Amino acid sequence: MQIISMARETMSLLTASEPLDFDKRTISRQPSVGDIEMEGFLRGFNLNYEDTVRQRIDDDRGKSHELGQSTVKCMRGILQCWIRQANRVELFKQHQSPQHALHSKFHLDTGDTIYEDADYSHLQIDVVSLYLIFLVQMTSSGLQIIYTQDEVNFIQNLVYYVERAYRTPDYGMWERGSKYNDGTAEIHASSIGMAKAALEAINGYNLFGDKGASWSVIFVDIDAHNRNRSIFETLLPRESSSKEKIVKKLKGEYGFKRFLRDGYKSVLEDPSSRFYSEGKTIDFENIECEWPIFYLFMVVDGVFKGLPEQVEEFCQLARQRLVRDANGDPIVPMYFFVPKDNIELERQEPGSQFRHVSPEGSASNLFLWGQSMYVIAQLLTSGLVHVNEIDLVRRYLPSYNRPRRGGRYSAFQGIASDLVVQVVLIAESQRLQAMMATYGIQTQTPHEVEPVQIWPPSQLVKVYEYLGVNKKLGLKGRPSRPVGALGTSKVYRVCGQTVLCYPLIFEVSDFYLSHDMALLIDDIKTELHFVGKYWRVSGRPTMILLIREEHMRDRKFSQMLDLFAELKKGHCDGLKVRIGRLQNLLSSSCIEHLDFMNLVDPEELDIKPFRQVVHEYSGYQSLTDVPKTIIFNEPCKDYKEFCNKPTWEILEAYKYIDFWYYALKLACILVSGKQRFFLCRLRQVQPHDIVQAVLQQETALYCGKLIVTNPELFEGILKIRMGWILHAIVLYKENATNDSLDVPLEACSPSEVRRLLEAVLSVNLEADPKTKLTIYQKRQIEGCLCRVPSNFYARVWHVLRKTPGGIIVAGKTLPQEPTLKHMTLSVPVYSSVFELLDVVSTILQRNPELAFKGSLDIDKTVASAFKMFQKCLMSDFGLYFIFDIPAQNKLEDNKGQPHELYPFFNASTTTTTGYLARAVC
Repeated sequence: MQIISMARETMSLLTASEPLDFDKRTISRQPSVGDIEMEGFLRGFNLNYEDTVRQRIDDDRGKSHELGQSTVKCMRGILQCWIRQANRVELFKQHQSPQHALHSKFHLDTGDTIYEDADYSHLQIDVVSLYLIFLVQMTSSGLQIIYTQDEVNFIQNLVYYVERAYRTPDYGMWERGSKYNDGTAEIHASSIGMAKAALEAINGYNLFGDKGASWSVIFVDIDAHNRNRSIFETLLPRESSSKEKIVKKLKGEYGFKRFLRDGYKSVLEDPSSRFYSEGKTIDFENIECEWPIFYLFMVVDGVFKGLPEQVEEFCQLARQRLVRDANGDPIVPMYFFVPKDNIELERQEPGSQFRHVSPEGSASNLFLWGQSMYVIAQLLTSGLVHVNEIDLVRRYLPSYNRPRRGGRYSAFQGIASDLVVQVVLIAESQRLQAMMATYGIQTQTPHEVEPVQIWPPSQLVKVYEYLGVNKKLGLKGRPSRPVGALGTSKVYRVCGQTVLCYPLIFEVSDFYLSHDMALLIDDIKTELHFVGKYWRVSGRPTMILLIREEHMRDRKFSQMLDLFAELKKGHCDGLKVRIGRLQNLLSSSCIEHLDFMNLVDPEELDIKPFRQVVHEYSGYQSLTDVPKTIIFNEPCKDYKEFCNKPTWEILEAYKYIDFWYYALKLACILVSGKQRFFLCRLRQVQPHDIVQAVLQQETALYCGKLIVTNPELFEGILKIRMGWILHAIVLYKENATNDSLDVPLEACSPSEVRRLLEAVLSVNLEADPKTKLTIYQKRQIEGCLCRVPSNFYARVWHVLRKTPGGIIVAGKTLPQEPTLKHMTLSVPVYSSVFELLDVVSTILQRNPELAFKGSLDIDKTVASAFKMFQKCLMSDFGLYFIFDIPAQNKLEDNKGQPHELYPFFNASTTTTTGYLARAVC
């Protein structure tokens, strides 16, 4: 601990970025660079933990106080460095660009920046998130880190900084981004997980501790937290799309590899080059450095999880890799590397060669991060420190077991086993309320819920824009982002008023989707289930269902009445709900006190609450008295006339979708898949025209909704291509429905398009008596969706390793190199290719001695399998074309002629797999 304390810098108390030379008491290679990295925070906590140990051993309160204040100075030194870059925080909130990221290396003496954005990868979300977590932990221990309101505002903006980690590719904890070290950033599970933990820890926390004021509380967007949680769970157990985090793959005799093909500190790495050349990472395969610090991580993990066998196993492994200084004190090496002379032998037989200890992590060059972890592990295993003294806010416990924080602010908790979603029905007018009552549906008007106010969600955004505003630092507060379904399910106290917001789906819009009653009903069910599934804060969610008179005039309003009748029974498709008067539901609701608004003049807000519609005529007695909306058949127009029109005419002719609602649904797509991307163009499938552009936007919205409530529909789909999805819908509509000759897809109602989309995503190759689709048609649809079997890409990679000439598909070659160097697949494929490659991979795995001499031609192999299939049919039936093929189902070649392969593609998976296996052999 004395050695670690020597790393402190007198002025800012940042941690030196390089190992120390204790003979000269200077930094060995970069004497002026301070690194805001994990070692800084861990060192600070080590000092805090030694406070506990010293009190128990020698009761030296003076030394304990000094160590505590050293920790405060470290945290404040980091804070002051970042406050100088407040302009970057404001820019990053808007754009999430690496060029606006907070720096993570500063000058030790002055706190000035060291590296420009082009010289170092500063965008590391985990560093900022870790700072927020330690801020909460240290403040909970009684230390005072934050002094002024300006600093509180800055911390609130740091929360905005990390809230969008789920959609911000960064360079991660290893500072290199992609494993290929080519300067590209990527989404990292460690960064997102750290952001998620930080948001949970700091939500509703008072930065002044027990002496705090109402304006020193930090608020978190629970919808942003939910998106981080969602993508974090889908990324695991990988670190990113290019990095692995699986113990059995990374564990070695000297430590853990950071990730496969990691060249950092390898003897083959060129230290003078910042980035690698293309395909360079394959040179590091099987010779990656092994880091003993991961043994210490596993020790700490075992202590926290109560796994004594894991603790003992990794304690033994760690002891074997420690080195000793002249005094016999243990020192943790930074890494172990394969010497140059043994590289080829290690590649041939991984784990067979002796590794050398790194120069870093020795008596003269201390590896601070590793040494800090060693101290923590020793304190825990020796019983000098309890896990609760390390984790004061109990982050290691499940959220439902953490101690409840006192106060008036919402806090995250676990999933409630008996969660009930509270529903309040608000009628736009008394006339509508009276009419609803005739059907047994009790509603309230805005006047009846007073003094509670009903706000549109856009007005709540106005209020949140005041959170974190600081003119001295140039900070504008919360960006104008929409409030999601979770946020609108809270009850808010704003400037002495009680406020409840209705969901975004009830916002008035001229866009055509808002006039489809069946779609609105489906949206209501989706919102209810989303809130019920992802609610993680104390108190019950309370949702407003806003009923307008324009809904009542819709011919499908009776379906909404059926929904309300179902909700009255206390359930909605298995979800528990409770309909009641708002005044009766407030006591059990989640109430958020926006006390920061006490410093704002209410006249500045210009809030426009939802107003009750007043009529002189009392109203209708039943639905039969209500004038219906006029139904008319609009003739199909030829929209090609707009191809050469100026932009303003197109904008006049078509109304675009509400940006906020569209953005929220696209965010749902982005956070729901491990490597899922949203692609909205493919001119070969859907030519560029106005209608197709609108249909693609519409389909993207539905995908965003379905991917939240029914994620299993998108299993096996790596990329969502809207053009191909629309093509699949057209195929399904032509072959599986009875309305193929009635209306084209662009003339279908939005709810019908959504129904077709869900049906298409539900198609599988197994027999389904509910559909008229043949196996061939199902294969077509699956090919359009580009849905692949599990482990498909790993199997392709395995086949490529045994195929020097590459894989040929439709005349295009996927070469063995450089594909294997990058382990990526970019060649377009169709459904039968999935089955064939799956068969080939299985054969090669069962027979490792087999390999292809040249290339694997998919088309020729399929043709060979078909010839075998044809011979069997001819021997059994005389002719292979005895199948009765409907005209609209025939497979056609590029000249429009019936294709002879149709019977083969229409056969069952078991049949085709058998013939494909014979063709390969």
